[in-house]
Order: sequence, then structure tokens, then C-alpha cells
Amino acid sequence: MLFFSPWAPGQPVTCGDGAYTLDFQERLRVESRDNTFDFNDAPNGLGSLTDSTLLHQRFRVGLTGRLSPGFGFTLQGQDSREFSDRHGVPFLAGSEGDNPFDLRLAYADFLDPKQSPVTVRLGRQTLTFGDERLVGAAEWTNFGRVFDAARATWKKGGTTVDVFAGSVVTVAPNNNPQVRDFRWDRSDWDDLFGGVYASTTELLEHHRTEAYVLHRNKSDNGTLFTDPTLAAVPARALLPYDVEQRVTTLGLRAASLPDPALDGWDWEAEAAFQFGSVANQAGKAGVPAGVYLGSQAQLDHGAWAAHLQAGKTLADASWKPRLGLFCDFATGDSDGTDGKNGSFMSQFPTNHKFYGAMDAFAWKNMLDAGFSVSAQPAATVTLRLDQHFFQLDSTSDGWFRANAVATVRPVNAAARAASADAGAETDLTVTWKVRPWASLQAGYSHFFAGDYLKATGAGDDADFLFSQVTLSF
Repeated sequence: MLFFSPWAPGQPVTCGDGAYTLDFQERLRVESRDNTFDFNDAPNGLGSLTDSTLLHQRFRVGLTGRLSPGFGFTLQGQDSREFSDRHGVPFLAGSEGDNPFDLRLAYADFLDPKQSPVTVRLGRQTLTFGDERLVGAAEWTNFGRVFDAARATWKKGGTTVDVFAGSVVTVAPNNNPQVRDFRWDRSDWDDLFGGVYASTTELLEHHRTEAYVLHRNKSDNGTLFTDPTLAAVPARALLPYDVEQRVTTLGLRAASLPDPALDGWDWEAEAAFQFGSVANQAGKAGVPAGVYLGSQAQLDHGAWAAHLQAGKTLADASWKPRLGLFCDFATGDSDGTDGKNGSFMSQFPTNHKFYGAMDAFAWKNMLDAGFSVSAQPAATVTLRLDQHFFQLDSTSDGWFRANAVATVRPVNAAARAASADAGAETDLTVTWKVRPWASLQAGYSHFFAGDYLKATGAGDDADFLFSQVTLSF
């Protein structure tokens, strides 16, 4: 029989002498947005839908079991909702929409550490590598991101090698926003993703060094989400997870490890290079501005991106302040008529924590340079200031939002002639770990509109305010 073990807040709920563990998470976030979608004070167009106060709610319940030393499983369900004036269809006009209770995780682990250094995970799972700049769980979003995948992990000493293949899971499409029918989320086997990711702490002292090869083959890109009551939505806003592509990404990453020998210094560097082909996209000859057409001929693809950051923490000072500098760059396409694509394809990233809290940028056709300052006035409280200065690599390519699909402005003659200065964003956040099982976070962001916005349409500043509570058991 399965008997529940004694439980206290902050401890896992277990039964069967610890063989089974239940987990629960509830997250609520209130957001207030002004001009973050169109940078336009005028109360019209899509801005009238996106300039609002909204509530995101997400509940998760899971079960993890260890049936034998060599076999375990995890199941988790998720219910996510958005309460706002925006239309409730996922991915339309900035909306995250609703995804009633669905299967988020369902995987089995096969491992026997006494017999083999290899573990195998099969089923619906998260994939996160490095700092999630290219492959991550996108936890800020209400849905998050999971894959139906197979993953083998070899680990020995300080070295780990992962080999994986699978397909991203898409929120079940609902073409009628007035009907909330129950359909399981599913993966799209026309969008295959796999690779090899190696990590070691044995190559450089005080560092983790990583190398990876990723490949994505997305052979179809039909529209999944539509809303007949919402007019004039650019077609590309209806296509999640980017365009048709056959892209290989090669990358290297190195990051310092916390170590007294470094005297509070930390640094990180990453470079990624891509080749392959992608579908004709916005700004290309014969393609309407602001529209991806998956049926167009493939273009030869070559692009690259880089990340650098360094910081210093004064561990002996009051509040333990840290000052850091960062720079992120990704190529854009400089010529929309040459039959080639130079716009970096950012794959499946967790963008929110890197390129500004407003999610106005992806690691694609951009330069983001700036600094961050953080401090801990108490052991459970962290204050942070991030200052971003944004430019486009090429105004012949789009300014891509965090989903790397939607653009801020269409790629037209005015955009191509505009300044590359996109603007600057200031982010202030405070995080309080109230209890081991409860945390609060709040933040305010202001975007200072740059010359690019003013030359291509409305150029008003934008504001974003949020507060979030997370309870985990």
C-alpha cells in the first residue's frame, strides 16, 4: 500500500517510503503594458488590445516515481490561462491565450549508475542546454516549452555529453476563440530538432567549456492559430516557432565557475555559426512586407551570433554588489534580393532573461550592449538594474520580437532607410524568497524609443510593470 509520509511546508509530498513524489506549483503574474507592442500612444489598432492590465495564471501538478534502481518516470499536468481584454487565442496580437489542463511532462528514465555511465530519457520533456540562449524551457511564458524527444546522457567525472532528437510540442490550436474545446497538445513531426551537446570542467581550470552541434529540419509551416474576429493581424504572427528551415548550428561556450581563486570575477563567452537553408521571409523579393510564406523557395543560409559578459562581485562588502557588462550580437540579412539569408535563426531559446524584460528582441538581427548592477540587501532579497542599448545589425531585415517571428515594423522602404538605433531599455527588478516554497518578484521597465521607430511610424516610449508570486511544493 502507498502511505503518505509526514509533510511540512517546503518539503516534497512523498508516499511509498519515498518511492513516489508529488509536486505542485501555482504561479500568478499581473502585468501592465503601455505601448510595448506598437510604441504608439494613440488608442487604436492592435495597441488597443495590447495596452492593458492582464493576469497570467499557471498551475502544475506532477508525480515522480522510482520503480527500481534502473527505472523511473515523471508525469506532470499544466493548466494556464490569461485573463485580459486581449483575444484568448495563443500567439495572436501578443496574447498567450488559454491552454486548459494538458499533459506537460510524461517521460521515463532508464539508468543504472553502477553498470553504465549512460542514462536514457524517453518522452515529453524539457530540453535546456548552456544558459538557454539557443535551447531552453522558456519558463517566463505561461505555457513554457517542452519536446517529445529521446535523450541519451553520458557522464564521467566533470564531462557530460548529451545526444538528443525530437520535436517541439505546440499548444493545441483552437481556430474559434469562442469555443474552448479539450484537445491534447502535440508535437509536430514536420519540425524535427536534434543535436549533440558536450560540457566539461576538465579542460580549463575554474571554467565550464561547452561545444555543440544542433540541427533543425522544419519542412512545413502552415498557419495554426486564427481568430476570425480579429482583423489585420500580420500572417506571420500566427506561425509559432519560426519558419521552414534546414539549419545546422555549431557553437562554443565557456563560462567561469564560482571559485574563491577568481576573487569575485566572472565571465562568459559564446559564439554560434549557422549554415543550411531557410524559407523566403519578410523583406525578400516578391514577399509582402511583414509576411512569412512557407511555400517560397529555400534560400541559402549563413549567419552567426556571439555573446560576451563579465562582472565583479564584492563578496565582502555590504549587500554583496555585482557590476557587470554584456554584449550580444546576431547577424541580420543585409540584402533582401540576393537569394541568400543572413538572419540568425535563434532556434528554441529562453529570451526573456537576456534581451530586456519587455521581450522586444530576439537573438536575431540585433546588437545589445549594456550593463547590470545587482545587490542583496538581505539574504533572501535581490535587487537588479539592467540597462540595454539596442541597435539593428541591418535595417534591410526585420526587428524581431522575443519569439523571433513577429516584427515590430514591416520591412519597407522607410525601414531600410532608417537609422539602426532601435532604442534603450531600463529594467528594475526585485526578487524576494519569502519561504523555501514561496517567492515574490516585481519589476518596472521603460523603453526609450530610438530613431528607427520614429522614422518608421509612431515613436513613443513604452512602459511595463509586473508583479509575480510563485508557490512550489
